[in-house]
Amino acid sequence: MKNFRLLTITVVAAMVLAACTSPTPAPAPTTDATHLAEMVNATLTAMPPPATSTPLPTMAATATLAPLPTSTVPLPTPTLAPVQGDPATFLGKPSGVDNFDSATNWTEYSNPVSAIR
Repeated sequence: MKNFRLLTITVVAAMVLAACTSPTPAPAPTTDATHLAEMVNATLTAMPPPATSTPLPTMAATATLAPLPTSTVPLPTPTLAPVQGDPATFLGKPSGVDNFDSATNWTEYSNPVSAIR
């Protein structure tokens, strides 16, 4: 039993060491432009050509939308609810009136979020 354990530990250690070793050293980096261009060219020629995309089939229009049916029933007319009391009686006389026919009652204002011109 003792020999079996020793054999198992030896086999596991050998497998771990074998996995850790590098079979070939990494190539040294190069600074020669010609050599670098040759390596790039060799890489590009070794690559498979890009896949060509096939165009998607076009579909012909086969159906047209029918117009929506129009209603002959008239829409209800909104009615205004009368205001209880005259606002002028409790607000008083207005301090000014603007008919929006000139720009004299307005000033320009601008900030980062809005502008009034």
